[in-house]
Amino acid sequence: SMKRPVNFKARGLKLKDGEQAFIVGSGLELGVWKPENGLGPLDKQGHLSAKLPVSSAYEFKLVIRAPDGSVRWSEGANSSLFIPMGTAPINVDITWK
Repeated sequence: SMKRPVNFKARGLKLKDGEQAFIVGSGLELGVWKPENGLGPLDKQGHLSAKLPVSSAYEFKLVIRAPDGSVRWSEGANSSLFIPMGTAPINVDITWK
């Protein structure tokens, strides 16, 4: 199936030494809510680029994973994302809460 570029940008991430941020959510591409299978890690600026199948819908959250494997989930409601038909990149802004 066709895939479309998606550029995630996370704001407000405060990573300690060795911590990494991931996007974890519904759907195989986002790890089916398993932090160890999420998209990532995001770079130091909080950016991550991926290609996701068009006509897919996801719910997701930011997760911070520490070197010892422990995880912190962003608080509040899940974010949602739908990938419509098209080829232009989709920009997704998320804020760590």
